[in-house]
Amino acid sequence: MAAKRKTGIRRTKQLTQAKSTGVPRSEADRAFVRRVLNEFLERELGEEMARVCRLPHKERFEYIDDMIDYAESKGAKFDRPATGVTI
Repeated sequence: MAAKRKTGIRRTKQLTQAKSTGVPRSEADRAFVRRVLNEFLERELGEEMARVCRLPHKERFEYIDDMIDYAESKGAKFDRPATGVTI
């Protein structure tokens, strides 16, 4: 009888544990983790911010600086600290 293939959360947990124990992962496993991460980012943040999250560090900060400059040019004020709550 063939073993049932692990999918979803169980497989992701198995792969992250394999990383911490030093067991090398195959290209298919890395592709699976990338796909799950990309789907999560797009679901939680939207397509544009998911794309920004995948940018290299320097380009990501340049993009965010451009977003802030654009918001200031449209009249956004940043004189109060961000609280994380939108009302």
